[in-house]
Amino acid sequence: MLWLVIIRTEYNRLEMVGKDFFMKKPISIAVIDDGINRNMIANDIRSSIMITNDLDIVPYQITDKEKLTHGTICASIIESYFHNAVFSSVRILSDRMRGSINQLVKSLEWCMLNDIDVVNISLGSHYSKDKDILKKVINQVTEKGLIIVCASDNNDYLTFPASFSNVIGVKRDSRNILWNNEYSINKNIIDGIEFTAYSRHKLSIKGNYICSDSNSFAAPFITAKVCELMSKHSSWNIDTIKYELIRGANNYENYKGFIYPRPDWIEKALICYVNHKIHISYEFLAINLYDEIVISNDILVEELNTAVSTILSDCDNSFDSIILISDDSIGIKEKDVCFMASKYNKNVVFLYGNSCLENGPIGKYNLSNIKMWNNYFKLNSLLDMEISNRYINESVVTIILPKELCLEDLIPLYSKFIDDDYNPYFCTDNVLGTLYDIEYIPPDLGNDKILKYMSYVLDKSGYDIAIIVNSIEYYIDDNILESDIRITIFQEEKNYIVDYNIDNSSHIRKEYPCCDFIDDMYDTIIDILG
Repeated sequence: MLWLVIIRTEYNRLEMVGKDFFMKKPISIAVIDDGINRNMIANDIRSSIMITNDLDIVPYQITDKEKLTHGTICASIIESYFHNAVFSSVRILSDRMRGSINQLVKSLEWCMLNDIDVVNISLGSHYSKDKDILKKVINQVTEKGLIIVCASDNNDYLTFPASFSNVIGVKRDSRNILWNNEYSINKNIIDGIEFTAYSRHKLSIKGNYICSDSNSFAAPFITAKVCELMSKHSSWNIDTIKYELIRGANNYENYKGFIYPRPDWIEKALICYVNHKIHISYEFLAINLYDEIVISNDILVEELNTAVSTILSDCDNSFDSIILISDDSIGIKEKDVCFMASKYNKNVVFLYGNSCLENGPIGKYNLSNIKMWNNYFKLNSLLDMEISNRYINESVVTIILPKELCLEDLIPLYSKFIDDDYNPYFCTDNVLGTLYDIEYIPPDLGNDKILKYMSYVLDKSGYDIAIIVNSIEYYIDDNILESDIRITIFQEEKNYIVDYNIDNSSHIRKEYPCCDFIDDMYDTIIDILG
């Protein structure tokens, strides 16, 4: 069983500094942690449960009145900034601050079924297998209206669920520039963490206690801010809440929205092909497909509006996103599409086959209720990143894919690493990889930026191998990453040839009568890497 990577900190109760003692609506807050000691907080605890290792839900109470738990301090921070809270204590962590990913999933499902408004989490995982499991449940509970605030890892590792787009990710103010009751927007969220918050709170539990500098101290403060917003506007969704948090940040500078690293929020999508259909593999889609339509670029907005309104008129509102797939962006009226989607509360993803610098990113257009993404988002976000090269310790495998094969032909390779409990990083220069939950690396980013970003991702994660799938059409130069294995696949008459270049010093060549060579490729990679 894979264990959660726990962001371990200490918490304490804040002094009462808020003003709004008489909110319109009590907010139900679940603290998923190691339990809340009801003797140390002022607000009510509606439910107090524990999710056992066997995933049983049982009542749980802390009997020692003097025991200061991690969850107690989280709750104390929240109630010190927001007073009209009703807590639920959900214990999934042992006394050693360990728990399983299944316990976290079970606790989120419990919150969804028990009228919880906001969840505070200070733990997470770095594992690819956990990420896939968590993403599904996060998107499902968010769709039902649950707002989740989660602390990032204290060592700045990529952490899930904090790094998901449907979660409000929080990190501490490591530069000590924020004061009490302050938070700021993170300008370039390549790690998915949107906010930095004050964390060194003065608390009244067990005397005057000052919190240490920790992400876990920062997250409950943002949770309190979310509760304040929800108490006045109970119908707001995750995107509107984030938009209003932006407006309250101390570095607010007419921000229109976040440029997310990836569109990981998609649960079910209406795919719209512009002018003609493009091949995709239904078997390996990382999203649920609602339907597919082909629309003309000339009257794209009109056709799309008609299609969506017709679907909704049939009382079917089961898709959350619209994905537009086109060979090029020329002629697409992104702004009009986004306004149309906003009218129906549908997120929008643009996937363009030919990324180009001069087009630039599309803006948020002051749309506070939906999320948007396209490959220009990713490109411009990475162009603006301020990170330095890091040494790559992980094994790097680069695969050059011929036109005869599709990207999805290699997804079973990734699955085999996952099934054998490896933690692989899988990326590609093909934007359609987004549909298969493969990270997109823009090929026109430039070798230096590609190296910086990939070395950052590998350094700030628990990955043990990187698999880069390059297409002939776009192609990222694998020499910049000094690949341990460079695999070239090509067709020779009716056979497929797989050529392994090992550290640029030795070669292995294998021939297959068909394209069914993934199992042997996996075994060969494992044998070469030892």
